[in-house]
Amino acid sequence: MLNKHFSDEMNRYYTDGIEPLSIDRDFRYSLRQHQKRLQSKGIVIRRWFQTEESEFSHDMLCSSGDFDVSLHMAHMRYITDILYGDRMLMHLDERRILHAFQLDKKADSNEKKNLNSQFSCPNCGNVAPYASFINGCPYCGTRFMMDQIYPCVTNYFTIPEIIDNKGVKNSLAKVGKGIGIAIGCSAAVAFLIAFLVVLFAGNQVWEAVAGGIIALLFGVAVSGFISLIVYLSFSAFVGAKFAAGASKALSEGIDLQVSARNKEEMTNAIVPCDPAFSYEYLESKVASYIRAIAFSDKRDKLTIYKGNNDRLVLNDVIDIEYRGALKYMSHSFDNGIISINVRAYVYTTRFIDGAAMRNKEQYRLHMSRKAVPRSGLDFSIHAVNCDSCGVSFDAEYENVCPSCGHKYDLQNDDWVVTGMVSDNEV
Repeated sequence: MLNKHFSDEMNRYYTDGIEPLSIDRDFRYSLRQHQKRLQSKGIVIRRWFQTEESEFSHDMLCSSGDFDVSLHMAHMRYITDILYGDRMLMHLDERRILHAFQLDKKADSNEKKNLNSQFSCPNCGNVAPYASFINGCPYCGTRFMMDQIYPCVTNYFTIPEIIDNKGVKNSLAKVGKGIGIAIGCSAAVAFLIAFLVVLFAGNQVWEAVAGGIIALLFGVAVSGFISLIVYLSFSAFVGAKFAAGASKALSEGIDLQVSARNKEEMTNAIVPCDPAFSYEYLESKVASYIRAIAFSDKRDKLTIYKGNNDRLVLNDVIDIEYRGALKYMSHSFDNGIISINVRAYVYTTRFIDGAAMRNKEQYRLHMSRKAVPRSGLDFSIHAVNCDSCGVSFDAEYENVCPSCGHKYDLQNDDWVVTGMVSDNEV
């Protein structure tokens, strides 16, 4: 079960630059590529994920061999600051829903590594828990490729929340509590004043008490009436705010709602070709690929992308976020290869002429993959095995084994983007 640990690690990364421990190597690589793009522009992005552990829920997406993939969701406050030197270019403070994909190795699998498993540095022999070596050996500083630890987060994205329901409830509760205290105080003051006035007028104590009780009841009635008016007015204000938030979310996400409805259509179309197909798993892969393509400084050498670079304008992009919708357009099946056409909805933030501009964009992607991939859910492009000699190497920019020269085809293991174009350019 994913918990607040992931959001805490992401907060630490965006605050102190310490890479998260609970993510896979592909996710870690994408963070480094994004950071490289930001450094080249002199930009700093700070993010804050404010979630509560009790808010996390999860659904199992798919299972294959020794591995399970699950989707974890949580409501959160999502803050983004974009700075250029000392100048704040953009500040966003939103209520959003976190979607995080987690890969786990089944409990009865052999050689499952976790953060507490012991590891020995191949250079100096230092022995310590795996967590100590994520960013290199703490003793000699050597960096090397380690076995993947489980469970690990493979990707995440966020979608807008219509209204902060929890915030609304808390606000109404606080106002209600304040009104109760106000009524009590008003009644107490009315009783005390009436009691003292009657008593000092020369009347008996019991008459002063009776006058105080009458004043108390009158005070409760009057303050209660005034408080009711205040509460109803505040409720109307909150209702108007809710309606405004719902209207804004509807206008922001109407295209997302349209595309989300074809999830079943896509699944029904692809499953006959690939019985293990998962819409959410493909969605995670698309979000990851878009970021990798956007932030690569050697796009023409990427093995995951075989499209036309001339039609992509991405070098001024400093942030790109998948908006949570993937629209199915068409697919084909030929000679054991599945090809699909989808439209992905994203936010892009571009740095142009010293300013940051955030816009909604849509990208059409054509993707292909072997119908029954030979690799499992734990496949990483940064640790592929050569078909010929078995050597492990990073295939992000290499399609030939560095040891024996055997050609490597990513389509046998995972999706390849063979075309990508912005709808603005169509």
